[in-house]
Amino acid sequence: MAAMGPMQPGWYPDPMGQAEVRWWDGHQWTPATQGRSAQDRQRRNLTILLVGALSLVGTVLACFTSVSLLTGTTTVWVGVALAVVAAVAALALRLVGLWLKVIACVLAVAAIASAIYDEVQLQHKRDQIERIVNG
Repeated sequence: MAAMGPMQPGWYPDPMGQAEVRWWDGHQWTPATQGRSAQDRQRRNLTILLVGALSLVGTVLACFTSVSLLTGTTTVWVGVALAVVAAVAALALRLVGLWLKVIACVLAVAAIASAIYDEVQLQHKRDQIERIVNG
């Protein structure tokens, strides 16, 4: 079996996901790309917008929703679900660039951490009330 040498110059699948193919000059990826139509660019932009918006809305709901013993944390967990769905979509969709994949995952983790923090704080309050009531 022959050993693989350095990649020869040529068109290869775009590792950045911005086009179908990108030119490798033998040393580095160049800005030259081919293979995306105007319709593809529109679909990609819409996908990026939707994933980004879903991620942001989910994180805002999870991190900035007021919770209390009366209201509970349902809205917070809905936000977590939206943020996680956005992160999974970002990871699964080839149209979405690495930068959005990373941002969506970071926001999903922040949403989960915030929701867990809210649950712990509410449980402490429930325990305090129970101690007061039970004497």
